[in-house]
Amino acid sequence: MSGISVEMEASSLSEIRALLIAYRNGGARALQRSINYGAKQGQKKAVDEMAKKANLTKKVIRSQMETYFSSVSSMRAKIVMSGVPLSLVDYKARQTNKGISFRLWKGEPLERYRHAFFWTLISERYYGVFEVNPNARERSDGGVSYRRKSGPSVPMI
Repeated sequence: MSGISVEMEASSLSEIRALLIAYRNGGARALQRSINYGAKQGQKKAVDEMAKKANLTKKVIRSQMETYFSSVSSMRAKIVMSGVPLSLVDYKARQTNKGISFRLWKGEPLERYRHAFFWTLISERYYGVFEVNPNARERSDGGVSYRRKSGPSVPMI
């Protein structure tokens, strides 16, 4: 049997050493990439499952989530969901003759707020569904107080 022999020139040996040094963290980088891939797939699965239950678009659900990816120095990824109640506009609310109708959960009947209406709060840049608040104290200027109507937040789903 003949063995395999490899001969190298001294100049190409330094190139090979430089290449090996560049990839010395190859295992750590592969682990980092696999953690980030798992985080992406976990977020995708969570969005898909929530979209099956709630009457929300995947874009709205994804906008309420933030993914922090891992680095070589810290091998952990994190998916954070914000707990802000979503406006009924995100649940496809619409104005009808009988009030505002909407559906929170897929497969359930429409819900209706008879005395609600769409309104824009210019100071807060908020467009949503409001109704008169009957429990509020009287205002000094004689105006009426309103309260927001909102659906469940993404973490509640």
